[in-house]
Amino acid sequence: QMAPFAALILKDPEVRAPMARRLRGTAETLTSHGVKVLEVELEGDSVLERLFFTLQTWDFVSCYLALRDGIDPCRVDLLESFKQKLRSQI
Repeated sequence: QMAPFAALILKDPEVRAPMARRLRGTAETLTSHGVKVLEVELEGDSVLERLFFTLQTWDFVSCYLALRDGIDPCRVDLLESFKQKLRSQI
């Protein structure tokens, strides 16, 4: 049994059969080890729309989890130190 953990599988309606089998196998393996698996069907009529849906979904999830855990999702220490270094070189 793994610690509280969940896997999010984003499913493309146009996924090819071999990849669909891999995703099913992954979900089954994770579930058998006590991991909650959430599947989200990608939305959009084109590959580009589904790509942006994916980016938007992951961005929302990362912000939500950061806020839930009391972390400022806008602040990334590595980027902040990089920006500071750039400012000091001007």
